[in-house]
Amino acid sequence: MLYPLTEVGIGMLVPIVIGRRQLVMNVLCHSERSNGQQEQDKADRHSTP
Repeated sequence: MLYPLTEVGIGMLVPIVIGRRQLVMNVLCHSERSNGQQEQDKADRHSTP
């Protein structure tokens, strides 16, 4: 009886792990984009008189 329960447990855990990885990647990409935008804003401010 342990084998089917293990399968169900793995089936529930795998999507959670994948979701967390995607969440971390999204957060990392989002922070990099916001940093790039801030640098562009500074450059735009310097270029305008």
